[in-house]
Amino acid sequence: MDAAEYPWRQLGGFVAFSGLEKIQNRGPEQAIDLLEARIKKLEANLKNQFSTSLFSDGTGSGGKEFGGFRLFIQDNPAAAGTVGGINQVANPFWRNQFSASAVFNASTALSRMNTLYLQCIRGGEAPDLIVADAEMFGQYEATQQQLQRFTSEKMAAAVFLSYRYKGADVVYDDSCPTRRMYFITTSSFAFRYAKDRWFDVGESRTVTNADYDVTPVWVAGNLTCNNRALNGVIISSGIA
Repeated sequence: MDAAEYPWRQLGGFVAFSGLEKIQNRGPEQAIDLLEARIKKLEANLKNQFSTSLFSDGTGSGGKEFGGFRLFIQDNPAAAGTVGGINQVANPFWRNQFSASAVFNASTALSRMNTLYLQCIRGGEAPDLIVADAEMFGQYEATQQQLQRFTSEKMAAAVFLSYRYKGADVVYDDSCPTRRMYFITTSSFAFRYAKDRWFDVGESRTVTNADYDVTPVWVAGNLTCNNRALNGVIISSGIA
């Protein structure tokens, strides 16, 4: 048995609150809790960055970024590389599936998707989430609109634009790399995190030699995968 191991990664930021702002934002004249508002804004920014990192290859910010789908579901999984400490060249079982660059349009979409989907099946496990960029989602959508299929209630509640394909939700994500469609078996992924560092707001601390406090917000962990072969990517060269 080979064990994949992933390093800890940390994402965070600080909210600054000056002494003058404390004076201006207190008492009965206080319109809003300025510190609380800034913390919520920082949390929102961190969550957006977190979402973007889910599609990364883990090399951003000098190799400090969370690993994402471009690391686990590579365009060329036979190329030199080590993922989770396992060499993908020496260990073919540790490679994801892929459909090389070719035309992806309303005429070819279903054929390419059918082929890759079958390649990702292992026993009773199969992709249950398909994420695409705008172009590829639009081409798949063109194959479905005439069939009058409707979005799933679960995805509608989550404000995702989605369709269904063989039991999998097909969604558009603006963070998805250009001309990529990822077939994801969600049971093979988990984001492991430190319980006290999941968008945790730390204690404010006073900066020496200055009249302001800073409040940190932290996330510590990393995306992990235990079976890359259950996942795949279709690469599009264009629609014509």
